[in-house]
Amino acid sequence: MEYLKAYLSAVGGRLFLLPSVISGIVGLLGILKGLGVGFLPEITAPWLILLAFSIVAAWSIAGLLNKVVTLQRQVASSLKIDFEDREPWVSQIENSNIPTPADPHNKGPSRWYRVRIFNLRPDKSAKNCRVRLAKIEYSQDGTDFAESAASLPQKLRWSNSQDFYESIDVAALEPRFVDVISVDPTHNRLFLKTPPDEAWLVDNGLTDRVGIYRLTIVAVADEGVGATCTLRVKWSGHWDETKVELEE
Repeated sequence: MEYLKAYLSAVGGRLFLLPSVISGIVGLLGILKGLGVGFLPEITAPWLILLAFSIVAAWSIAGLLNKVVTLQRQVASSLKIDFEDREPWVSQIENSNIPTPADPHNKGPSRWYRVRIFNLRPDKSAKNCRVRLAKIEYSQDGTDFAESAASLPQKLRWSNSQDFYESIDVAALEPRFVDVISVDPTHNRLFLKTPPDEAWLVDNGLTDRVGIYRLTIVAVADEGVGATCTLRVKWSGHWDETKVELEE
């Protein structure tokens, strides 16, 4: 079915060029006849249509083959990680739990940034999938990035799941979200969503500096299946001005 969709996409995107192809052939043949080329066939509408369809068909097949190769590579990699600056990757919670030393039951607004893990295999689950924050880099102006000495690979938590930091099976063609950072006005800083008992390794004042952070995230499943993405986080010092984008 995916290959059929690829074919229809490849062909459909080119059929609208058919009139232009015919006009181009007519013009080219007219020029050649004007130059005295005598071996050209008679210009007839059926002949031109057949030739134009042959050209479009060859072009479409080339597009199909390219899409098939792309699909095969995606299936081989199996997992994909992505991010977009909108729901549900970015979630605004108006009444979330934000405990403080003075008030462990404090509530207030917060914003969460997540990546999506997608299993591209149409017929097989990604077994024992786990997601790690593999590397943290910092730059004051977004040019020269330096890796943090404290950025040891750490677990990231599955969104809206009881498993949190455990390995899970991601079903065929199933999207799952993973929490990466959160911000709120109470603390006014970046919080990395690593295990609380290990947070000191990556979160002990590491994101207090204003500037650009690059977070490298890795998803791995059994059979050597994996994917990587890098988020660029701009921290201005104010929680409501946080900017996150996927680095291509």
